[in-house]
Amino acid sequence: MASATLLLLLSFPFLAISGHSSSLQNYIVHVRRPNNLFKSDNTRLQRYYLSFLPASPTISSSSRLLYSYREAITGFAAQLTAEEAISMSSKPGFLRAYPTPTYKLTTTHTPTFLGLRSNTGLWHHSNQGEGIIIGMLDTGIASNHPSFADVGIPSAPPHWKSPCQLPPSAPCNNKLIGARSFVGKNASDFHGHGSHTASTAGGNFVGNANVVGQANGTASGIAPRSHVAIYKVCDLEGCSGADITAGFDFAIQDGIDVASLSLGGGSASFATDPIAIAGFRAFQKGITVVCAAGNDGPYSGSLSNEAPWLITVGASTLNRILKAVVRLGNGEVFVGEALFQPRKFSSRQQFQLIAPNSCDKHPAASLKGKIVLCESVANIPAIKAAGGVAVILKNNKIVGATIVLDLQSMPSSSVTFEDGAKISAYAGSAINPTASIEFCGTVISNNSSPSAPMVAYFSSRGPSLSSAGILKPDIIAPGVNVLAAWPRPISKDSNHNGESRREAEFNIISGTSMATPHISGVVALLKKAHPNWSPAAIKSSIMTTADMVDDRGKPIMDEKLKPADYFALGAGHVNPQKAIDPGLVYNISGDDYIRYICGVGYSDDDATIIAGREVSCARVGQIAEAELNYPSILVAMNGTKMTVNRKVTNVGEAGSRYKVEVESPKGVKVKVKPQKLKFREVEEEKSFSVTFKRIDGATELRRWAQGSLRWVSAKRVVRSPIVVTLKV
Repeated sequence: MASATLLLLLSFPFLAISGHSSSLQNYIVHVRRPNNLFKSDNTRLQRYYLSFLPASPTISSSSRLLYSYREAITGFAAQLTAEEAISMSSKPGFLRAYPTPTYKLTTTHTPTFLGLRSNTGLWHHSNQGEGIIIGMLDTGIASNHPSFADVGIPSAPPHWKSPCQLPPSAPCNNKLIGARSFVGKNASDFHGHGSHTASTAGGNFVGNANVVGQANGTASGIAPRSHVAIYKVCDLEGCSGADITAGFDFAIQDGIDVASLSLGGGSASFATDPIAIAGFRAFQKGITVVCAAGNDGPYSGSLSNEAPWLITVGASTLNRILKAVVRLGNGEVFVGEALFQPRKFSSRQQFQLIAPNSCDKHPAASLKGKIVLCESVANIPAIKAAGGVAVILKNNKIVGATIVLDLQSMPSSSVTFEDGAKISAYAGSAINPTASIEFCGTVISNNSSPSAPMVAYFSSRGPSLSSAGILKPDIIAPGVNVLAAWPRPISKDSNHNGESRREAEFNIISGTSMATPHISGVVALLKKAHPNWSPAAIKSSIMTTADMVDDRGKPIMDEKLKPADYFALGAGHVNPQKAIDPGLVYNISGDDYIRYICGVGYSDDDATIIAGREVSCARVGQIAEAELNYPSILVAMNGTKMTVNRKVTNVGEAGSRYKVEVESPKGVKVKVKPQKLKFREVEEEKSFSVTFKRIDGATELRRWAQGSLRWVSAKRVVRSPIVVTLKV
């Protein structure tokens, strides 16, 4: 799990310059495409790009050119000084140049948790994603891992044309059908992040998958019969915007169906965000792009990847816990979790419990033979070396009820903030405080405490800073303590009881990085089941069928154990079994998005950069954010009344009938016209209006209020979240 910062400093409308002016930096340069120049003419295209580079008697222009893009953007990446970038702006056809931004990574049981089972539902109707190609833009791949074996996987589709830049000892196969590297010599994964995300999205079935004996079972990706294509755009230091754009460029040319990006860079203008720009080009080619919301929660306005044509994914917990029960000397019991669970630990014995102000500064001699209560960031090896028996790791207030596991070197139990406070109070007040830890292994906690899903504390929240009128994130999915492939063994040295070393090539990690490939896998399944659906239709089906309640039938909670709001949940928690048959979808075309771009204040040049073609906002027109045919509705009421319009397409049966049900936000009355929809045919479209009227006397009780709009038939519920900002 990592937070991310996108470094973009806009100095001029057309330039983003920072750093020392005379030093070479990697720049992304956007230019206009001449009318007589076709993308298929690579030689002429590159010659055109080279014409923008400075002439030098010592350095050739071609040596400065890093990438010559064809599909992801109209432009190139090159090494330039700030002065050269500024002088380039006077050349005909130039649009914008900026230093390439840097992104960071947003870092078994989940298919079952999501209701995916063989011979039924979405897995059955999609044949587990057979033939669909998921493009992973990440840190590469551990190609020799069993998750990427091609047992039972058919050959790649005839149109596929990617090379395989992997070591000869672990080449591509029918599962792993292509690998390109834009950092390093080949696409091998030396980090682990890329292998983990790829196996989560499309990994094959692997039996006896576990980490140090925990979470044991058969692991698989969400779309286990899909193909996986690798675009290595990140290394141990992060991800360059120029490399990400290059990865997109080749992925579009290669013919992927889904693009999965578990990385982000904070809020940015769409016209200077390589993921937003390349993602729009992919959208226009029929590719669904799925991106991480970011790990900068629980703070508001902390999102990455906010463009509405992207699926933005937040993270939630799942109902599998690695149970480690803490029992205090006064009889109180607290359910914690631990990844390392020694079988020989004396769970019945009560040890003295101490709670020092600082575990890292406490005298080592006083820790021997005791269970130590510490903050979750404590120096565990030092406590072990001092002779501590075990540690209880308590969350701080910000982390709350989200338990994120790490592999500790000694017996431990991680507990929530609330439970940690109670344990701390006991340790500070009892005359002779004692505690024990009982390791209970892997437990599926259906309909019991803790509830699942729950929004993870780190999952970035809205509102969107780039487009305040679009509700983001779009969806949440499992992203806490997810087990998936890892390129090297995860091992435990012998513990203090002499237990033997154990190894496994899987790992359990957390982040919106882990949530993202769950949605990418669901997209692959839906693409297989409905090959003619657009990316917008697929996104709509995921959003309008999402769950708003947990496994106990209660509202999904956040890390504070309070009902999560829509800026944390988006449309809710993904429900793949319902998404296959949504009944109605909200479709959006590329032209709709261009009008939206113009409507939110982007210039003609900005729109041209994003669209990849010449755009005049005066000619194409514009729409307000609230008028974009998005599956969710967010309106800012400056007056007493406001109306927005939507259009739905029938993807159910001919003759389907729907009646509207509205949960009005507090302080607002919502009226929908018409209140009933009847569809005579499949693919028939129907429009409706939603009018918001402020209730007399209603004041700004909070910054915003939320509700929902549901189209209900005899078989389906098509739900859209509503957020209304109330201003006095």
